[in-house]
Amino acid sequence: MERWDWAELLPPEDQGRQRRQRARQRHMALLKEPRTWVTVLVVADVCLVLLLGFRTGAVLGGMALLPLLLTPLLAVLIYWLVWSEFHR
Repeated sequence: MERWDWAELLPPEDQGRQRRQRARQRHMALLKEPRTWVTVLVVADVCLVLLLGFRTGAVLGGMALLPLLLTPLLAVLIYWLVWSEFHR
C-alpha cells in the first residue's frame, strides 16, 4: 500500500502551512520521548568531555568521561547480581 499525503486534498494556499504545522507537531512529539532526552544528555556529556580534554588536558577529560563509561558497566553488574541471586 502506498502512502499518500492528505494535504494534497487541501487548497494550494493551505498545503504549505499544513505541512509545516504537521512537521512542527512531529518535532515536538519527538522532543517528548525519553530516548531523545537521553541522547541529548549523552551528546552534551561527550562534548563537555572533549572540551575539558582539549582545554585542560587529557587527564581531566578522562576523569569526566569515567561516569559515562562506568555507568553501563555498573548497571550490567547489578543486573547480573540480581539475576544470579534469583536463579540459584
